Amino acid sequence: MTQDATIYLWDGMFLFAGHVSLANHLHRHYAASLLLAVDPACPFRLRLAAGEARDHRAILVAPNTAHCLEATPGPMIVVQVDPDAPHFRGARERARAKPIQELPDSVWASLAGAFPALRDGELAAEEAFDLCRRMLDLLGDREAPRAPLDPRLRRVLDAIRRTLPDCPTNEELATIAQLSPGRLMHVFKDQLGLPIRRFVLWSRIRQATACLAEGGTLTEAAHAAGFADSAHLSRTFREMFGLPPSRILARSRIVQGESWRA
Repeated sequence: MTQDATIYLWDGMFLFAGHVSLANHLHRHYAASLLLAVDPACPFRLRLAAGEARDHRAILVAPNTAHCLEATPGPMIVVQVDPDAPHFRGARERARAKPIQELPDSVWASLAGAFPALRDGELAAEEAFDLCRRMLDLLGDREAPRAPLDPRLRRVLDAIRRTLPDCPTNEELATIAQLSPGRLMHVFKDQLGLPIRRFVLWSRIRQATACLAEGGTLTEAAHAAGFADSAHLSRTFREMFGLPPSRILARSRIVQGESWRA
């Protein structure tokens, strides 16, 4: 998939900068995706689950929206950010309103000019993170209140992440949230867009990706993240990204950053 690309990884967000030469498969994931074609003359084509395919230059794909990229010859920047990330608060209502949204030129310009440095890994993780943060700020209504995530859900998310690769049962998570199990599942899906089990899988994929970025094998990454084996990891990765991990990570530089939760 990648040629001369760099991936910046943070806990809760990542940025890919490079060329995309192959289509991926229909997939959906917890993160919101910002897809930007660096060259206006080379837009990318996005297909939705219903079969509709359109060319775009810069779009926001809401969390848990089934989509796939079709082949494109141009350079791209892809930012994925977990919807519970503090820096996504301003864009949360925009993402709730519509699954696919064209983005203003200001968002495109905020990252397009930095593409060569991002692609070549010349920016430190902190500099790349600041670019992403400023871009996300452009997506929100500066006058609108940016309500934090429900503190009950924050406790649940923290418990899941803290205990990986294991995970508390739904009953234990309900106790942490001080809700009934049924009510917790309803609130979780309503506010975060996916069931608890899917969030656990997403968190394990993130943990496995960090292990791979540090040079671990697929087997090591699978065990570190709680998957049964490397085949289970690859299947889940493909389901959430549309490609196996080797196609995304094998030919990319990896730059690790600090957690925004720190």
